[in-house]
Amino acid sequence: MKSFGRDKKFGGRPSFGKPRFGAGSHDRPEMHKATCSKCGKPCEVPFRPNGSKPVLCRDCFRSEGGGASGGFERKSFDKPRFPVRLPDPRPAMDEMIKINAKLDKILKILEPEVK
Repeated sequence: MKSFGRDKKFGGRPSFGKPRFGAGSHDRPEMHKATCSKCGKPCEVPFRPNGSKPVLCRDCFRSEGGGASGGFERKSFDKPRFPVRLPDPRPAMDEMIKINAKLDKILKILEPEVK
């Protein structure tokens, strides 16, 4: 019988003794020295810059609209980010009026005659 996902090499239970980020750090990822592409100040970033994308310091990153003031911003699903355009209800209302008139005729035919 196969051991579905129980192999230590591929998944299994997390080891609580090993660091998640960087050398020995449990709280923050390893920081790397870089230079801000916008203002030119030296800064530290939580990833290894490879030159393929611009690197922004904390201040420039926030001024560009990145990051939230209190950490991670939680997305709200209450309001859509784009205006919702509902279809015009008038054609459907016209059809409903016609259907109701036909149903009234059917019900009138099915009613027993009162003598």
